[in-house]
Amino acid sequence: MKDSKIYLSHGYYFMHSFEMCLVGYKCPPGEHVQYNSKITNNILFGEVRKKSQKPDELYEIIEMLMPGSKKIEIFARNHNIRPGWFSLGNQLGDLYDKWFNQVDCNECNEPIKLGMKRFKAKRKANYDVCSKCISEKGLNPEDFFEMKNDVDEEVLHQYHSCNKCNVEPIWGTRFTCKECENFDLCEACYDANLQAEETERFHDLYHEFDFYEIPVLADGLPAHPDKK
Repeated sequence: MKDSKIYLSHGYYFMHSFEMCLVGYKCPPGEHVQYNSKITNNILFGEVRKKSQKPDELYEIIEMLMPGSKKIEIFARNHNIRPGWFSLGNQLGDLYDKWFNQVDCNECNEPIKLGMKRFKAKRKANYDVCSKCISEKGLNPEDFFEMKNDVDEEVLHQYHSCNKCNVEPIWGTRFTCKECENFDLCEACYDANLQAEETERFHDLYHEFDFYEIPVLADGLPAHPDKK
């Protein structure tokens, strides 16, 4: 405490190492659900798995808490589907796992697969090249955004909206103007501005942009990803 003000951060060590799980149950009037309250304590230690993948032990504990009852999981993912449970979520289905922004190289026409670097032109709309072509064709890397292209799931930049189409949150890569305050574009609108006639452009073509393939950790609040 300093000068009567309290500062609370996200923490550098411990607060990135846990997640809370809320479990509730509902029983219609006149019916009875068996509930065993003394199954486990309040803390469960589990191995780190895929993003948002819950420990199997968690499901087993819930099944022991309320044996024989119907189970429903909200905000479910494909890797959390469990027999006997009803799963709800907007990230479920066979096609969802394949839903990411894959593009083809405009020079060799080969797909720039996940994990391969993607070079996106800064001044030419919808123009992408692979690492091989960026060197073989003698292209200047300074004219391109160098993207890791290794994000294998949906990316939503929470609390950021596109200043052109107003979509919020921004899906996929977010482009932020380095010269204008709080100006963001989704990739579609970034390309649309490059493609538009000079009189129809909604942003200065020669302003420099930064790009973000994944949201900024903790949205800029203090965090230490290497010690979580």
